[in-house]
Amino acid sequence: MDFDDLPAGGSVTGIYGQNGSGKTTVIDAIGILRALLSGNMLPDTAGDAISVSTGLATLTATLLIGGKQKPSYLEYKVSLRKVNPDSTRARVVSESVRIGDDLSRLGKGGVGASDGGF
Repeated sequence: MDFDDLPAGGSVTGIYGQNGSGKTTVIDAIGILRALLSGNMLPDTAGDAISVSTGLATLTATLLIGGKQKPSYLEYKVSLRKVNPDSTRARVVSESVRIGDDLSRLGKGGVGASDGGF
C-alpha cells in the first residue's frame, strides 16, 4: 500500500471491503508497526492480528527515508507469535532491517534478531 499526499497537501486514504475481508487487520498491523518502530512495546491486543490457524504473523513496512530526488529505502520486517492460542497477546520472534537506494535491490538484512522461536 502506498500512502501519498494529495497535490493540495494532506492525504486521505480509504479502506473498502466486505465484512471479514481484513480491513481491521490492516489497521491493527499499522498500529503494531507504528508501536515497534517508535520503540514501544507491542499492544496487548497484537495477537488479534495473528492467524488463528498458524499462530504466526509477519509484517513488513518499506519506508521512503530520502527525498524523491535522492531516495533511500528502509525495510523493517517483524514476525510475531501468539503467546498461547487463546491469548490476544503476542511476542516478537524475529525482526530485521534492510536499507538501500533501490527498492528492487535492498541489501541483506543488516540488523536482525531472533529468539529461535521458528
